[in-house]
Parts: sequence; C-alpha cells; structure tokens
Amino acid sequence: TQARVVTFFEAEIAPKLRAGQDILIVAHGNTLRALRMYLEHLTPQQVEGLEIVTGGVCVYHFDAQLKILELRTL
Repeated sequence: TQARVVTFFEAEIAPKLRAGQDILIVAHGNTLRALRMYLEHLTPQQVEGLEIVTGGVCVYHFDAQLKILELRTL
C-alpha cells in the first residue's frame, strides 16, 4: 500500500499542490495511514497507533517544497 500511495502522490497529487491547487483526498483507512506516514514522516510504530476516524477531516497546509506548515483535524 505504501509504495502505491507514495507513487500516486508524487505523480498525480504533488504537482497539483505545487501549482497551487487544492486537493481533496478520500480513501479507506490503510491508504490514509500510508499517506499520513509518508507526509508526516511517521514510523511504523507511530502509524499503528494512528486512529483514522470515519468521516474525519485533516487539513494540510504546505510550503512550496510540500513541507507541512500546518495540520488541522476538523
């Protein structure tokens, strides 16, 4: 899952974010865990304890290099 998520993120999502587009990602828990692991530089142990709430919303604000400037959970 991790390899597919990162490959898709880098190929399809990252260029749009760099172009200033807002992106909505909707996926199942394992995919979201893999994406959050990649974006937030989490360890496998940290991801194990990560709760993905059904219908929950995480809002990321990135800089030009896609470093997280802000993460809000709504």
